[in-house]
Formats: sequence, C-alpha cells, structure tokens
Amino acid sequence: MESWVSYTSSGTTLARPANWFSSDSLIKAYYLLTGAPSSFVARCSQSTTVYHGGSSSAVLITNATDTLPSVLANSNITFNLADIMAGKYQFKYPGGTPVTSRVLFGHAWVKLTSAGSSDVARMNLSAIKSGIGAGGADSTIGSGYVDIPSNTGFTKVDVAITYKDATTVPDRIVVSFVPTNKSKPVAGTTMWIDDVTLSDPAGIETPIFNNPAIKVFPNPVQDELRITADMSEELSVSVYSVNGQEVARVPFKETATLSVSRYAAGSYIYVVGSKDGQHQYASGSFVKH
Repeated sequence: MESWVSYTSSGTTLARPANWFSSDSLIKAYYLLTGAPSSFVARCSQSTTVYHGGSSSAVLITNATDTLPSVLANSNITFNLADIMAGKYQFKYPGGTPVTSRVLFGHAWVKLTSAGSSDVARMNLSAIKSGIGAGGADSTIGSGYVDIPSNTGFTKVDVAITYKDATTVPDRIVVSFVPTNKSKPVAGTTMWIDDVTLSDPAGIETPIFNNPAIKVFPNPVQDELRITADMSEELSVSVYSVNGQEVARVPFKETATLSVSRYAAGSYIYVVGSKDGQHQYASGSFVKH
C-alpha cells in the first residue's frame, strides 16, 4: 500500500491505494441522493504511522450513520441503487487482478481495533472466469472468506479459495475487505490493511498491486526485458515460470535489463522488491514470444 492516487467524487477529494478502489465515492453519492447530511468524512485513508511493510498501509473506518459499508477492493465497486434502497446490499466487482494459473490462497497483514465487542472484519476472495456463464456472462468459479477479530498488532490473514471443480483456471481474482460485519456499524471500528498477496500451488506469494513508479517493458518481449524504478534504494527483480520455478534474480538500482532470448515461449511472472527481500513493490506478468 505504498502508492496512492487522489480523485474527486461529488465535489470531494478522496484517496485510494493505486490499483485499489474504495466505496467512498458510492457512500458520498448515496448521501447526496438520499438527502443525508453532507458532512462527509472519507472512510478510506493512508496511514504512514501504522503499517506492516514498506512505509504505509490502507485504513478503513466505520461510521454509525452509514447505510453502505466501507469497502476496499482490488477492482471497481458498483451497486444497483434500487437494490440498496430495498435493503439488498449486493455489490458487484468488475475487474480484479489478472492471473494465468489457479490461485489457492490470498494473504494480508491486518490490524483491527473494534468499536463493538462482537464486531469482526472480513477478507473475501473470488476467483472469476470470463465468459463461461449463461449468455456469456462472467462466472465465479471459486471463493473464500475469513472473519478477523480485533487484535493488538498486525496479524497475517490467510484465505483459502474453494473451487467448484478441479480444473477450471480463473482469469482474475477479486479481493475485498470490510471492517465490520454489522448491518448497522458502530462508529470507530478501524482496520489497517497491508502487504496483500496471492499464492499459487507452488506456494509462491505474489503482491497483487503494481507500483506506478516501477515500469516493466516491452510486453510481449522477445529479446530484452527492461525495468525502470523511480526509487533511490537498491532493488532486485525475480522472474518465475508459471509453475513457480525461479528462473532469474537480478539486483539493480533504477534500471535493469534482462536477456530473455533463451527463455521458452510462454508467460512469466516478475516480482520487484528490496534487495534484502523484505519488501515487495511491484509484480505482474509478461509474455515471451
């Protein structure tokens, strides 16, 4: 949760982690549509004092006046207003993190201070396959969740995905967090979220965000893969085959060039992190032609 972007919604400046989305703009819009008080306070913010890795975390808070829950997800967040007005709190999450293999687990480091004695937070995962549902709709082929009780420090949360069959591979994973399981939340429950990863059958954990300060190109690639980082610290880039085998690890500072001409054609995963391996800043995939 290192890189953040600002955006404007209904005249209010909000912030979210890069490549993540919050329900703040939906809550603000709902306030305006229903004539609720306009004294809106963002539910999602950045903390540079409480974090697990890097230098910041994402914070979600609850508010007792909210009809819509506070949500942070790695995809867009949408809802049907008529459903909400009828008390049906069903969100849709178009997008998510692209994957090329069967993800088994999602992980996150979470700290929760609950304002209600029985309140718990929740981390949800959905494995999505495009175009296989009725009429060519996307289909959820696997899912999982874990309820998170109040804790005094960051705790690693592991969520297993249960698939509907033994073979179908998703093309994206949606991860979402809510700080409370109550339909009428108590004000003040606070959830800190950091270092979110997905893991494959080989047990390799891959961060699901991409730091915009780090660029990996060209993609597809034939001979040389270039990495540029707008960061002063010493970094390393690792490349993995789709079955989890590490095929390269190269230290660098600001720029690096990897010769991939001898790689077999296919998809590969890259991870850019600190040289000591303690922090990961960007990940993704590229195709070798």
